[in-house]
Amino acid sequence: MDSGTGIATAATLATAPVNAERYFSLWLGVTVVAPAEKKPTGYELEVEATAKADTYHAELVTWIEGFGYSEAATGDLYLPPGSRPAIVCKEAVISGWAKAPGEATFYRVFAAAENPCQAGYAGLEGAGNLTRLKNFAAGPLPR
Repeated sequence: MDSGTGIATAATLATAPVNAERYFSLWLGVTVVAPAEKKPTGYELEVEATAKADTYHAELVTWIEGFGYSEAATGDLYLPPGSRPAIVCKEAVISGWAKAPGEATFYRVFAAAENPCQAGYAGLEGAGNLTRLKNFAAGPLPR
């Protein structure tokens, strides 16, 4: 992954979803403006399984008070078990990254211009009971 001033959230895909349309998300810079209404503001990397094994549709979404805006997407992201997807906010760019099993470095999947990164919480979300994520990490990029 890139280095310098920025923040990131990453996790390792231990077990892939079996069914198409199951998903998991990595969240970054999340604040909840209206906690009672659960309307988040922040950034999401949503990774949804397709009918092809280990192949996903991935999307970067900016959330503003509960409304999601798609920033970038890809339809054929190959993530076998052991892969490490990540969402990064550096300077004024939000980006999705991945690292294949056995590889030393991450590669950028897509990026979108954005406002400067905001401070907030990091998190995970998912649908389905078979996906397993491990080694969740969030924090500043290494300098």
